[in-house]
Amino acid sequence: MKKHLLPVVALGIASTASAFNNPFIIPDAAIMGISPDNRTGVSQVLGSVFFFDLDNPTNPLYFSESEDGTVSYSVGNGNFVGLNTAAIGRLAEGQSVWKWNPSKGVANGRWYSLNQTPPPGGMGTPNGTVPDGSRICGSQGTGESFDSDTGASMILPCYWDVDGNSYTINMLPYPTEDYSGRPPMYITAISISDDGKTIAGQAMSNNGFLVEVLLYHQGEDGKWTMTSPFADLINPNNLVHPPYPEGEAPAEPAYESFLDDESLAAYHAALADYQNGIGEEPNVIKFMTVEAINAYNAYVDVVNAWKIKYNAWAETDLQILIDSSSFEYNSACLSPNGKYLACSSVNTYITPEGDQFSVYTPYLYDIESGSRMEIPSNKSVKITAVSDLGDLIGYSREYDVDYGFALPAGADAWLTLEDYVVERNPDLADWIQENWNHQVQVIIDEEEGIVEMQDVYITGMPVVSRDFSCLSTAAYVFWIDGPEEYYGRYCSWVVPLGGPRSAINELTDGASKADGDNAFYDLQGRRHAAPSASGIYIHKGKKLVVK
Repeated sequence: MKKHLLPVVALGIASTASAFNNPFIIPDAAIMGISPDNRTGVSQVLGSVFFFDLDNPTNPLYFSESEDGTVSYSVGNGNFVGLNTAAIGRLAEGQSVWKWNPSKGVANGRWYSLNQTPPPGGMGTPNGTVPDGSRICGSQGTGESFDSDTGASMILPCYWDVDGNSYTINMLPYPTEDYSGRPPMYITAISISDDGKTIAGQAMSNNGFLVEVLLYHQGEDGKWTMTSPFADLINPNNLVHPPYPEGEAPAEPAYESFLDDESLAAYHAALADYQNGIGEEPNVIKFMTVEAINAYNAYVDVVNAWKIKYNAWAETDLQILIDSSSFEYNSACLSPNGKYLACSSVNTYITPEGDQFSVYTPYLYDIESGSRMEIPSNKSVKITAVSDLGDLIGYSREYDVDYGFALPAGADAWLTLEDYVVERNPDLADWIQENWNHQVQVIIDEEEGIVEMQDVYITGMPVVSRDFSCLSTAAYVFWIDGPEEYYGRYCSWVVPLGGPRSAINELTDGASKADGDNAFYDLQGRRHAAPSASGIYIHKGKKLVVK
């Protein structure tokens, strides 16, 4: 029987020491970002945002969604928390930032609007900030309704520079055409490096099906350049896309539309008689003049010509969509030093039974060298962070449950998040066992409906501080072998990792050895020639459960 978690939680909350000393749980929270000094965690739950002092997370500062839904809050999609700034969107007032004095805490602050006068559009959001809040990246609405014919995109990428207490908007370069030659639906700026000179963003295709990753760099002359590091994954076979037919699709022809008023009235009278049981069903063509029939046939030719052009466009477009890889929506991670870009491509498949599923493949791009690495994994991993060294953090979702993973720089295989945390901070082995290992019902054979109870490590969706020294995960508590007060609630687990990752070094022999190492490692990192007792071991980069 598991030990009760409450004493551990009470210890974490009651302590006045830094969050680095003891892990703790925050109920009713989904931490989405951690400040660079690890003092502030920001949570978004539905339309409300909460700021937690990670040294004392019992009294958060929060901004709640209004009861009528006219005011709501949302955090940015990138590295939106700085040392004294959080980039937050407010539905009622557009883009805003919350600024505070680090020495006095997050509660002592005020809102600053990023909107321009007059605001160019109601859409858009701030997404990322440099640590001191002096530059923020995001997107700004154009004030246009999206229209593939007019060439207008709804959202364009931008950044704001601080001038005292005001923010000056600067537009970034952006593509004016997608793979089909039409304007992108929108273009965003998501994450920003600590020096503010490298920004990662995305462009959504005109049809909304393909996300392209964009990379911006500001040179010494202050000018910005834009590249697309994964452009070859879109239309990889270089199919020539026919132009989209001009104008709107013509309406399907109807004989009645070509009758003059007198003929139309006679036809309707004959149709009414038929409906009342008088006479035969009228043939509309008999009410048409020769001129009307010729006009009808000419219109049919116009409709068919448009369809031929559209079908040629649609067939090519479908083939390009099948061949291409898109990327996870609103996700592009930059390392703080601007050296690495990490993201996950997504390919969606449909089974013969009509079920749809997506597979995420992580990529690591070295911005300095221009080299790109596709990272193989037997899991479908969505990336959430990349360190200055190229360490990766991400998660995989199975049956609506999130499991965290980590890939330290230089490692040969992904580590489960529980193994990674214990390798970084061995003192947490017992805490991990008590808080992340749960007995839950696992689907063994979905078609046959076979399930069984198993011990499973449920770690949730992880986020990590800039220096990879503090980690938080968020998960919905559906298991019943933990404290009753957490059941049916969303919780965040804040975990110290034993100091920043400041140099490339092996966490332990077991964490990063290639398959040539035949040893077994327990969760405390101790090496064994063979399993010496029941428990969990790491063997050739994989987890082995010995009963």
